[in-house]
Amino acid sequence: TIARALMSIGDDETMASTLRSNRFSLPTAVIRAAIDRGELPKSTDPTFLAELLLAPILHRAVILGDPIKPAFIADVIDVVLAGAAKAKRR
Repeated sequence: TIARALMSIGDDETMASTLRSNRFSLPTAVIRAAIDRGELPKSTDPTFLAELLLAPILHRAVILGDPIKPAFIADVIDVVLAGAAKAKRR
């Protein structure tokens, strides 16, 4: 299962490293572009924001075993980006 595969990643450092670098490359690039366009504050951490976007999707897929519908993804993006646009970095 997906859950078992994800849990075993810790045992394979090459796989873990590849997953970490690939998992965030596209979302962080999109987030950096949004920062450059002024759509998100310059203080936005692209990696942290990518984690916030991906976590509920992975939770739904792996933990709950529920389908990932486009409307759910859109809702996650809307909520996370709305928070990011107003957040003040500490």
